[in-house]
Amino acid sequence: SYGWLLIKTLWVAPAQRGTGLGRRLMLCAEDEGRALGCHSAWLDTSNPAALGFYLALGYTEFSRLENPPGAAPETHTRWFLRKTLAPRTP
Repeated sequence: SYGWLLIKTLWVAPAQRGTGLGRRLMLCAEDEGRALGCHSAWLDTSNPAALGFYLALGYTEFSRLENPPGAAPETHTRWFLRKTLAPRTP
């Protein structure tokens, strides 16, 4: 929508994590976005480990929602991330 690729869900089985599968899936999604004419991608996550994964792929945080003290779950945070889809080099 409006030139943005929305990545809604990415899940990799625990046994496959750390093998590069998640990275390959993300690169394929980004390539598909480029092919469709998208200039950027965005996603959100509430998983701190996933946040680190996306940051390592070049995504940057543009917003976050944090539950206030006393709200359940008290430590819940949702990060919103984006990345410019510049042409990939081989």
